[in-house]
Amino acid sequence: MIDMKIDQYHITSNRYGVDVTKMKMVNGQPALTDKGIIIETSVGHYGNLSNALKGLRSYIVRTDTTKITNFEEYRNVNREIEEMFDSYLKDNGVSEDEG
Repeated sequence: MIDMKIDQYHITSNRYGVDVTKMKMVNGQPALTDKGIIIETSVGHYGNLSNALKGLRSYIVRTDTTKITNFEEYRNVNREIEEMFDSYLKDNGVSEDEG
């Protein structure tokens, strides 16, 4: 079972596939309902983790506040996304060989 939080994104799995959601953030922390449930909106549902990460990358590129007007800017945004993923792996003790 997958249950990862990368930046403001939450990736979970069930027997049907992998779900990616975006958590509403308040002061850098996930916002909660009165009942203590994290407020999330769906990014997508995918068949496996690899496709979920590709879908998340696509979502970030399409919806980020950074305006992409040329290929160099696109590469920079992709580099930032890679750094976000790498930071998650490092913070959770996953080596590059494993990930």
